[in-house]
Amino acid sequence: MENLAPGMKQRFKEQLAELATKYTILESYSEQNLNTMIDILKRLEQGDSENLDIDKALGILELIGKYKVEIIEYYLWWKENIDKKISIEQAERDIEYIDQEGFIMINEHLVYKNDGNKTLKHTLLEAYLDESYDVERLFDKDELVEMWINNSSKEDAIKDFEALAIEEILEGEPKGAYISASNDIIKYYRQE
Repeated sequence: MENLAPGMKQRFKEQLAELATKYTILESYSEQNLNTMIDILKRLEQGDSENLDIDKALGILELIGKYKVEIIEYYLWWKENIDKKISIEQAERDIEYIDQEGFIMINEHLVYKNDGNKTLKHTLLEAYLDESYDVERLFDKDELVEMWINNSSKEDAIKDFEALAIEEILEGEPKGAYISASNDIIKYYRQE
């Protein structure tokens, strides 16, 4: 440290003091909360206890106890992958909706937790069958002619397609976002 310029020595000492303070604050949390925080980060694949981002850890610890773990996970994942401006309150509302419906669509972003969710399939098909691009993508010409001849309704088409896997309805493959504390596989799909 003797080789450092006086201004740099002072800055280095301040950074060390700040780091020591953060570790001291970290030690003030219960072992259970620390383990919960580490589990959240592992499930989100955002780090391990060896390379812990202290600021992120402290932020998560502040949320533990105030919000359900599923809300914190969603909040951190959304903030990291979609939009940094999400609030924890919005994440809480989103998770409540997902718990009720099994999915949420926000603009072009679809987050869901059950591939067999009929409400999700119905909602997607309802929207897709109003778009000529998606109709052409989902049906070949022979199927369209047969539907026209049989005077099939949109609801008939939706019922036929609800048996398909979600991947067959979407234009691309959904990605696994993370596994929640309740062991739900949370998937994500961005609609173009």
